[in-house]
Amino acid sequence: MSTGCSSRERSIGSTRASAPSLTVRRHPFSRFAHYGGDDGVDWLFVAGAEYRIDSRQRAFAQVLCQWRELHFGFVAEWIECEDCLALMTQLFNAGHLELPDAD
Repeated sequence: MSTGCSSRERSIGSTRASAPSLTVRRHPFSRFAHYGGDDGVDWLFVAGAEYRIDSRQRAFAQVLCQWRELHFGFVAEWIECEDCLALMTQLFNAGHLELPDAD
């Protein structure tokens, strides 16, 4: 799988070791939509907020829109990209993404 992001990648090897059991969930009240423009700029719309993203993040945005729950191993390659990690952090901080409670 190709992430589409090539600039300034980060290594998250220590977190990847726990990947099989970790999942990321969209908040039940957050709705996600993606618009891909021809001008190199895409938009991710989440619960009324707009996030301008580079078209290289298009596949990542589409995955976020398609699945309500994602296994970390599936998104690990994307979040090695600094821009994708920043977007995911913004979504976590805004409450649109969450980690399930540990039981």
